[in-house]
Amino acid sequence: MPPLPFSEDTLRLRAGDVLFRRGLQYAGQGRAVLVAAGSRSAVAMVMGNHEYTVRLSVATGGLTGSCTCPFAEDQPICKHIVAAALLWLEDSDPSVAEPAAGPAPQVPDLREFLLAQDREWLAEQLLALAQDDPSLHPQLLIAAGADPEDSIDEDAVRGQLLASLETGGYVSYYEAHDFFTGIGDALDSIEELLELGAPRAAARLALLALDGFEGLLCGVDDSDGGLSVVCSRAEEIHLRASQAVPGDPRELARDLARRALTSDLEVFSDAAEQYRDLLGAEGLEELRDAVEERWRTLGDEDRAHRYQVAGQRERIAEAIGGTDGLVALKKSELDTDGDAAALVNVLLDAQRIEDAALEAQALRERFGDSARFRAVAAEAFARAGRYDEATELSWTNFVEHPFLRTFQSLKLSSGPAFPQRREQALAILQEQAAEHGAWSSFVDVLIWDEDMPRAWETATEHGARDSAWLALARWRAPIHGAEAAGVLHELARAAVSVGQRGAYAEAARFLKEAMGYVSGADAEALTEQLLDLRARNCRRPALQDEFTKAGLPG
Repeated sequence: MPPLPFSEDTLRLRAGDVLFRRGLQYAGQGRAVLVAAGSRSAVAMVMGNHEYTVRLSVATGGLTGSCTCPFAEDQPICKHIVAAALLWLEDSDPSVAEPAAGPAPQVPDLREFLLAQDREWLAEQLLALAQDDPSLHPQLLIAAGADPEDSIDEDAVRGQLLASLETGGYVSYYEAHDFFTGIGDALDSIEELLELGAPRAAARLALLALDGFEGLLCGVDDSDGGLSVVCSRAEEIHLRASQAVPGDPRELARDLARRALTSDLEVFSDAAEQYRDLLGAEGLEELRDAVEERWRTLGDEDRAHRYQVAGQRERIAEAIGGTDGLVALKKSELDTDGDAAALVNVLLDAQRIEDAALEAQALRERFGDSARFRAVAAEAFARAGRYDEATELSWTNFVEHPFLRTFQSLKLSSGPAFPQRREQALAILQEQAAEHGAWSSFVDVLIWDEDMPRAWETATEHGARDSAWLALARWRAPIHGAEAAGVLHELARAAVSVGQRGAYAEAARFLKEAMGYVSGADAEALTEQLLDLRARNCRRPALQDEFTKAGLPG
């Protein structure tokens, strides 16, 4: 096919930087597919808010195109046309063109040509293009000194956003991807306003988007988290827009608080941290006052909202006063063992170990009956080097609840005192395993404690979880490859019984790993077992495919 009479550069000039960048992004994401392509025309399908049909032509010597998207109804080019044109350029390969009958035509230097033209003629050409190009027109106005906020078409972007939020009924799981893609396109347009130098418009529309998202909670299947993604992006656009044109910090604080305190999506929940520099002392105080007022009106029955507002109070306290501010808030509300544990954790997270240990000591008499508080206090004492106190608390917790978690806490907080307690703890766990048949839990403890010989012996005699067997097989492989391979073969058989492709792929990985542990007669025996497994599942093409892809015999 002969070379197409346009290039990426001419396409960029025609579309403008913003539309070209969006089209390039679409092409790179694989959203455009050529349905038909020749030397003079092409047809493509491009996935945006919906699937759009793009028709391209170079019959007149330059690129012309049409698209079924709403934007292209009034404009000569859109990002879908750009994406399709880029794909057409990529598809055309000049190397397969027939040899030219004569010398190759000379391509004029476009820059030199334009520099040589009359300024009035150039202005007329640009103005003609700008009349039909929603991206070029504001760029030229802004370059001429116009206020960007007065140059962009905010109403058009608002219309696109509102249209993208229309559900037309319940949006199912299978429709959700396309639905959120449409919202993403609208957010692209809002971001373009920000890039064009219109941050106030971008901020207004970002808030409009966030308000609109609140109404989607019951109207869209959000199993894949698309709503969270678009919320985060709209919040990011609003933050960038606010940074571009800082306004009254108190007004900003009231606006953030109003939405944060009423949002079911928890928008602006991190406003104190993210907007701290913009809010300053005045704005943070205004934000704190609004949140505190809401806190005082909450009833005990509104537990979910109470938890949400409590988190905001803590973030605001930390934004205003740092760790000391957060500690002061925590100390003012020490009502439960959870409050006490949280206070000590704040100091531990801030690496104020001595302070954490002192608080733990002061609170021990009041909350020492709580396993939750004892665990945190033990950590504080251990990190402060007070191992006797840490061991005492951890041992009490372990004896009350002898499980892997409390065994881990005992080892981590006892320091040099742990060897004295280890055998006692293992004896308790082993007795519990024998009494309740909980040998798999005992094996998990031994593996975590890196006592692999005892774990292997216990698992062999009493059994273990599959995850434990996998760890044990890999430990056993350098000692006895055939035994390790046998374990992996059994894990593969169990995976096959699940009857799903993902499980078949996992079985193939187990068997391939097992083959690396054996040689000679052991390898021959494992190969026979593998072939038998294939034969027993000859009517499962997905299994055969996964085994073959893994390079297994058969």
